[in-house]
Amino acid sequence: MPHPFNPSNKSALDDPGRSKILPPRELLEKMGLSTGAAFLDVGAGTGFFTFPALEIVGKGGHVMAVDISRDMIMELLERSKNVSSANLDILYSSGGRLPVQNHSVDFALAAFVLHEAKDVPDLLSDIRRALKPGGKLAVLEWEKKETNEGPPLADRLDGKELARMISEAGFNASPPEPCNPSHYSIIARKDSA
Repeated sequence: MPHPFNPSNKSALDDPGRSKILPPRELLEKMGLSTGAAFLDVGAGTGFFTFPALEIVGKGGHVMAVDISRDMIMELLERSKNVSSANLDILYSSGGRLPVQNHSVDFALAAFVLHEAKDVPDLLSDIRRALKPGGKLAVLEWEKKETNEGPPLADRLDGKELARMISEAGFNASPPEPCNPSHYSIIARKDSA
């Protein structure tokens, strides 16, 4: 059974060392997020990627930050007071379908959340539903090896296996690429409706 992130550990999400090994704005731009995009942050947490995405997409874009933790939603709402957030929606999900319209998203990010999902194929299918044809899914996950931080080894997803699952969900998925010694990324595209 996956172990969801404990919101009482949210300070770990803002650790300065995390920004050094996972520079959020740089990663988002490298993965293809651009001005004017409709961006979906699945499992947004404290907004580590949400707020840099808001800067990237600009006033012509739209950011939807979704989380299943009410504590994280409250944190996002508090932090959004410090930014121009007219094009930011902070959305609670009860763990069922993502609270976004069909075919409304250009770019979805699932950063360190798939290993927590009760049903990975179901979540991937719902992300696909939300994406426009040609939309992009970027996944960040923990390497399946022991590290000092992160989820238990048993919860981690092998990159090649996850790429296969993403392909089976109807995406054209790239092979996993290392981001650093602890994390990998997979970029996938929704080719059709």
